[in-house]
Amino acid sequence: MADHVIELHAGPERSVAATKTYTAQLTVMALLAATWNGEADHLAELQTIPDALARTLAGVPDRHVRRSATATWSSAS
Repeated sequence: MADHVIELHAGPERSVAATKTYTAQLTVMALLAATWNGEADHLAELQTIPDALARTLAGVPDRHVRRSATATWSSAS
């Protein structure tokens, strides 16, 4: 059992197993490192990820995929 847990809010995997959770884990580690090191520029760049994902997914024809991915990122912030 863990003493501390960081919720990723990645949502359920729908196709390739662990893709979203792996990406979310890397993002959280990068955010923690930038915060702990006081790297304001790096932290600001990382915080643009949700908007970049939303722009990328805007071209995806399946509305369900777009909606679930955007909702996942929105709920994590």
